[in-house]
Amino acid sequence: MSLAVATAVPPPRAARPRCGGLPARAASGSAASAWTSSAAAPVYAPTTQDRPLRTPHSGYHFDGTARPFFEGWYFKVAIPECRQSFCFMYSVENPLFRDGMSDLDKLVYGPRFTGLGAQILGADDKYICQFSEKSNNFWGRWIEWDGERFEFENAPSYSEKNWGGGFPRKWYWIQCNVFSGASGEVALTAAGGLRKIGLGDTYESPSLIGIHFEGNFFEFVPWTGKVSWDIALWGCWKMSGENKTHMVEIEATATEPGTALRAPTMEAGLVPACKDTCYGDLRLQLWEKKYDGGKGKMILDATSNMAALEVGGGPWFNGWKGTTVVNEVVNNIVGTPIDVESLLPIPFLKPPGL
Repeated sequence: MSLAVATAVPPPRAARPRCGGLPARAASGSAASAWTSSAAAPVYAPTTQDRPLRTPHSGYHFDGTARPFFEGWYFKVAIPECRQSFCFMYSVENPLFRDGMSDLDKLVYGPRFTGLGAQILGADDKYICQFSEKSNNFWGRWIEWDGERFEFENAPSYSEKNWGGGFPRKWYWIQCNVFSGASGEVALTAAGGLRKIGLGDTYESPSLIGIHFEGNFFEFVPWTGKVSWDIALWGCWKMSGENKTHMVEIEATATEPGTALRAPTMEAGLVPACKDTCYGDLRLQLWEKKYDGGKGKMILDATSNMAALEVGGGPWFNGWKGTTVVNEVVNNIVGTPIDVESLLPIPFLKPPGL
């Protein structure tokens, strides 16, 4: 197996609290040896359609065709007691070519980037990446990092997935589920990007904010209101949004230098394409919306020093400001039940990601 390993160690930081006194729950092992290979083909079991609590877009989206495709999975666990986080990122590119592309494959389909990668952004924003051009390999994982075992129980966690032809041209991302100042559990995810739509050179800049708080989900998206953003090259993320009933403001900053991570790209495959930290300072405020469109009762004012922050893609010559508002055409389409398979029965005609 051809294997490339890359590590990046940020500059020294002030000592952080250690986690040795927490309840022993995590399996031990070594992050550096968290890769295994198998001669047998991996088995992908799709999530059943009738699962009671099915996560939207869960399962494996590869349809077995030769069209450009990637899929990625992201898992994060946060340990507030010692202000440390572990982010596990797995991705596969063009899995039809399980052993890489032969010369004949390249002649028939054109050159593609193939393979799978495992990335971990661990304690103190340290980083490890392992990659193979052959997607018939897979891995397991444990949490023992830099000689220290991190033990935890009922730790806040988060997961997401991405799939399609490739990542957006440029993007920003905020995620946090460790807060103080709130009476119940709070989880925040906010993101936006510049993505290509259709077959031409048309791009759009969608943006969204999602908040789970006290059993309720507050959604701020272009088809129900507006979302604004003001993102610096690095160090400052500001977002705001409103819908028919609520208003939200987010401000996050980072003094850490950040760590370069890889992302699947159409131009170069899995390469360094973004910068992250799990030590962001963040304030989240949520209000009810008054009848006149102003801020009403404040229902959430929470802060965190464990926000995950990211900027990616490019070019980022300077900061990025913008507002996404309701598009009436899109607003009328979103939520309409459409059988894409029947409309586009030929696989290569389907847009990437569908």
